Amino acid sequence: MSKTDTVKTLLQIAQGRLDLWLKWARRWKAIHWIAGTLGVLFSTLGAISSVTILGTEYILPNKLFSGIAAVIVAFIGFTSPMKQFNRHINAYMALDKGIRRFRQEDEESLNKAIDASEELANPKD
Repeated sequence: MSKTDTVKTLLQIAQGRLDLWLKWARRWKAIHWIAGTLGVLFSTLGAISSVTILGTEYILPNKLFSGIAAVIVAFIGFTSPMKQFNRHINAYMALDKGIRRFRQEDEESLNKAIDASEELANPKD
């Protein structure tokens, strides 16, 4: 395999990882906002026992809504979507920086950037 082929292969691997880290960062951010919004909504509904609309009173299943809110908050706490977002966006930025450096310097810097981004996205806790 020639040096040019090696460079192209490394750039393809790096671009694939770059796309992957950005995709996962966006997903975790969306999960955070959606779950947070639903948690606030169900928490609010759980605090209301009844509502009157156009003179008709409706009894709300506030215990059910409170339970759903608790499950959503627990989901956010256990999955830590913003922590996951930060891991993936940091991996993206590290690899993007490595690709830019590679274009100015050499192949070894790209290998180091790929390895560093892998470690940022998937730390060995």
